[in-house]
Amino acid sequence: MKVLIAILTAAVVLTTFTVLGAYARADEPISTTLAKLDPDRDGARPKDIPGAYRSPFGAQVHPMCFEYVRKQTGLSRDDAAKGFESYLEQAARAVVGCENRYPELKPYLREWIHLFRRARFVCSAKTGAQLDLGAANVPDASNMRDSFDARERDGVALESDRGRLPYPIVQLPSDTMAGLAKSGGTAWDVDTIVHEVLHSTHANNRWDHNDIEKKKAGAGGKCGHDNISLDRINVVSTLCSGQKLAGNDDTAEVLFERMSDCGAHQCERFFEESYMKTGHGSDEREFRSWDPNAGLAKKDAASLCSRIYDLGQCHYDLDKQGKVLLKGDRVLGQLGRELHARLDAIFVPGAARLAPELLDLVPDARDDILSERESECFKSVFTLSARGAVSIPQDRLPAGFGKSVEGSPATPDVRLDQTIDALDAAITHSKACKEATRGKLLVAVRQFRWKASDAFMTSTWGAMMKRRYLGDGEQMPSPAYDSAAPLAKLRKLVGAGLYDRYVAAVDARHWRSQNVDCAKLGYSPEGRLRGGFVALEKFKPQTIHCLR
Repeated sequence: MKVLIAILTAAVVLTTFTVLGAYARADEPISTTLAKLDPDRDGARPKDIPGAYRSPFGAQVHPMCFEYVRKQTGLSRDDAAKGFESYLEQAARAVVGCENRYPELKPYLREWIHLFRRARFVCSAKTGAQLDLGAANVPDASNMRDSFDARERDGVALESDRGRLPYPIVQLPSDTMAGLAKSGGTAWDVDTIVHEVLHSTHANNRWDHNDIEKKKAGAGGKCGHDNISLDRINVVSTLCSGQKLAGNDDTAEVLFERMSDCGAHQCERFFEESYMKTGHGSDEREFRSWDPNAGLAKKDAASLCSRIYDLGQCHYDLDKQGKVLLKGDRVLGQLGRELHARLDAIFVPGAARLAPELLDLVPDARDDILSERESECFKSVFTLSARGAVSIPQDRLPAGFGKSVEGSPATPDVRLDQTIDALDAAITHSKACKEATRGKLLVAVRQFRWKASDAFMTSTWGAMMKRRYLGDGEQMPSPAYDSAAPLAKLRKLVGAGLYDRYVAAVDARHWRSQNVDCAKLGYSPEGRLRGGFVALEKFKPQTIHCLR
């Protein structure tokens, strides 16, 4: 069960991983990829629920779910199904990408794929707040009858009255279902479905998840059996989704820190244990009926923990000295200079100019300005270049134009403000302008301040990318500037090819990126890294030898 953190209200930008690697072709539906990866593709399936929606993945959604969506949102079944399908697709991509990053988890992830393609989603009229959950895996027939009324479970075949059910039945509160149908899900929702389906796999190893993560490692500060006191479901799901473990910490970092204290054997045992650890002190046999709890092979557990440790060491070092690395990164440096040059080229030194690239960002204002190019007002103010740039002569520019307050070259967002101010003043004070024409041109010019300036304020991932045109600056812009529209404008300004290459490079190479690729940076666990980077000595030598 995932405890309810917040009732869904709106879609948010997803942070789940979507790198599919060698497991998927770009031109094939993800449902086709999952069918290929299913270890028992043509195996038995649950009976169809009469009237249910069956997605291309094979999962079934009970018709009452759509009834609750209609009552709460007014969405038709078709529209609600599209939103829910988007949610399923995001979860599928997260799991496929996870196997690409952590191939040792293949036994759990392939089992997840098999069960996901056979899952059934059943909804309760109660809200998440009433149920105190965001979603839950229904373990057995008795729980199914207790959790849903007759209409909500009508047609759901319960293959067994005793023991765990052979396929996942995922319970969704009515408001959660409505949110998924309306928004297509959030990053937290994607982690939730990965989590709940994993409960039906052999990754399941205890009943006290969401509580055990709050316990400190070890007993009395010593390295004991419970040093890595975690739940495998939460660990695997958050490794795949990129969400925080228990809402607070990066999962790989938690495992890395605990291995650094007590050695890799703690992590290896956590993944390879094949006996029950309920955390309740009860007779373990009573839980075996539905909690299969098979661990990874010893060699796979060792390989996975070594991979996590090496990445953890890399991220720890980058967190402490990432700025040093960034300054010496030739790939980012070259792409950054190219992008910087594109932005600078829009603003010619010594001229207040609306370049064609800028004019094209606000076509209505562009057309209003150019429609007056034969007027006396336009001719008295502007110069129109062969390329279509609109500018005013240098002798009309105020002192300090193109400079910051400190006297250094102004950044593109400041240059745009200065340009609009200069054009505005020139139009206002031109004696050749009639009031109607003057008003039209002023309105058009001023539109660039509030319709184009957001492109120069974007950061894409918070403070991570602001330096692409601010040099060493780390100023944070408003989160509103990182929405899709401003980013699309920036991409159009600098060119799609350069922008996409730069974003991909930042995602793989910037020390603040959650997807930073340590191998591409030339990092090794011993601390060898380009760019004048100095390895940090955090851990005692006697603990390092425990780590493969």
